[in-house]
Amino acid sequence: MWRACHNSLSTKANLFQRACSNSSTCPLCDCPEESLEHLLLFCSHAKATRFGSILGFHPNSNDFGSFRDWFHHLMDFFSQPVQRTIKHVCFICWSIWKARNAAIFQSSNPNPLQTFKQAQNALEEMQIITSSPILSLSTYQAQFSDRMRSWSPPAIDHVKLNTDASFEHKNAIAGFGLVMRNATGYLIDGCAISFPYSSPLTAEGFAVRAALHFAISRGLSSCTLESNSLQIIKLSSSPSLSVPWEV
Repeated sequence: MWRACHNSLSTKANLFQRACSNSSTCPLCDCPEESLEHLLLFCSHAKATRFGSILGFHPNSNDFGSFRDWFHHLMDFFSQPVQRTIKHVCFICWSIWKARNAAIFQSSNPNPLQTFKQAQNALEEMQIITSSPILSLSTYQAQFSDRMRSWSPPAIDHVKLNTDASFEHKNAIAGFGLVMRNATGYLIDGCAISFPYSSPLTAEGFAVRAALHFAISRGLSSCTLESNSLQIIKLSSSPSLSVPWEV
């Protein structure tokens, strides 16, 4: 939203103004100019997405001069008790932007209902992460001697974090699991979380990120992280690689 409020998103109008595109036409509705305001507020896809959500407002271009003015007015209008509405607006705008990018770079056909559902899932995911406690398994200790043949232990003074995520396409729900073991294979700690997510790759990325936060929160400085997602591991360890936009 900070980039949107500063009109720094790569809309067709901005690219055309900077001679980076030969057209300023909206790729979704063929409007002559895809400005930021058009993309997020007035494009037919944006209007249909808001229509499917709980947001019943219909912006009027005569009431404000820019997206930033409109958003600031919205923040003033909705007071502190309804900050969830502001968060909903942010995720709606973010999902519209992602759907637009998918249409351009992946030749997908934007579906307003799907765009709204992705925004709703992202909002619910944030609520889960910020409000739900991690399910601790520290009271359950066991030795995984039978699994040591396929599991390589860390160094003597290290612990190993094994993480994995699964994704259910039908309900757009992902599951994440983490176990922490020492060099002898004893279970030290762990957690399991379910959350709404948009793709298997982003779910695996969340699992790795959550594992790192898990280690940091416990003050671990000597640990090894193991994941079955080679792409996420490569992206995490090689800053020079191009990161997929959905991650």
